[in-house]
Amino acid sequence: MGAAIEREATAVLKDAEQLAKVDTIEELVALLIFTVIALTAIWVLYRLDSAPVWELAKVDEFTKAVDGDRVLFAGSWNPPHAGHVAILRALARRHGHVYACVGHNAKKTYLVDAEQRTQLVRVVVDADPVLRNRVTVVATAGYVWREAKRLKCAALYRGVRSWRADGFSETVLHVLNLVGPLVLGPCLRPVATRYLAADAAHGDCSSSEVRRRVAAHEPLEGPV
Repeated sequence: MGAAIEREATAVLKDAEQLAKVDTIEELVALLIFTVIALTAIWVLYRLDSAPVWELAKVDEFTKAVDGDRVLFAGSWNPPHAGHVAILRALARRHGHVYACVGHNAKKTYLVDAEQRTQLVRVVVDADPVLRNRVTVVATAGYVWREAKRLKCAALYRGVRSWRADGFSETVLHVLNLVGPLVLGPCLRPVATRYLAADAAHGDCSSSEVRRRVAAHEPLEGPV
């Protein structure tokens, strides 16, 4: 009987030891996961805080640092307006080549489909001597960061009316552009996001304002 109890006790101790080892491994894994998440969160916050916001009002200062980089300027272009053109001109003066990316979100409803919007942007680019040979129009129904990576772009630009007006929604998109390549890439280096804020002449330019004026049969001088 004593030998049987001893064997049973030994078996229980071995099971307990094994459970203790499993718990230790689980704790280690949990700690590693927490550390990775914490470091990723800190890195994302740092990148969000350090994303440059240039003003079109200081376009001469912006275009001083000319480089040969490819960059991508993304938007819905629904429809294109004068603010888009001003940003494209500034980017074309600073960078080697600019991709005007027409985004399409399948979950959103557009009055004009992606193909028509892409053609509209091409008409705008082809009609402008500054943009004609410096800008290529592309379209994507996927993540914009994937298109930027595919085209080997050094930066992804976004246009904002002001940070107060568009900052929240742009921050959400920026987080997606940072985390997306890491998680879905997987482990791809995110493309840097930069912002160009409208000047006084284009502060009221937006695609929604153009659509509102068209619906109300109001003049389009200014936004277009």
